[in-house]
Amino acid sequence: KIEEGASSSSPEFPNKIYFNWRKIDTNSLNPKHIPSPRSYHSLSPVYNPNNTQILSLLFGGESSQTQISSFSDSYSLNSSSSSYEWSPISFSSSSSSSSSSSSTPSPRSSHSLLPFSNHSLILFGGTDSSTNTFYNDVYLFDSDSNSWSCLYVNSATSNKGGLFKFFGSDSNSTTETTQKSGIGPAGRSNAVAAIYKKRNLIIFG
Repeated sequence: KIEEGASSSSPEFPNKIYFNWRKIDTNSLNPKHIPSPRSYHSLSPVYNPNNTQILSLLFGGESSQTQISSFSDSYSLNSSSSSYEWSPISFSSSSSSSSSSSSTPSPRSSHSLLPFSNHSLILFGGTDSSTNTFYNDVYLFDSDSNSWSCLYVNSATSNKGGLFKFFGSDSNSTTETTQKSGIGPAGRSNAVAAIYKKRNLIIFG
């Protein structure tokens, strides 16, 4: 965690502010609630349904302790005034926009996960290192219903890199129908992603 520290003023830096790193001690009543060691996972903030707390959602990642394997489990990091605690997440079932796709993301790592609204996160791509599979699908996580939904999957993808825009709803409601057109990008990992004007998912590389 990074916290604001002391401030100072000088001719070169008139409004200089120092920030300090602090290691977070996470607690859990059950050791099984703590995520296993992993890399190439995602951790992104999202509000809980009551708007009372910002949670950090951890999804996926991979481990090579014995053999390379990718994860599809999720955990929330809940914070209070004095402590942080991990909790595993069990997702509710949700409808999928494609009859051939699952409503929950498959095991993967090196994917993109970022806030799409106060109560939703959007996930793109990634790879399953154990099978050398690269994904180009798009999923939405809704913290109100605690569920994933598949927004986009296209088997006939372009093999070219570049810039790709996914047009979502222009409303904060996650029940709006998303707009999908054209051919999506090829499956990839470690892509750079950003939300533009609250409704466009921009993917590069």
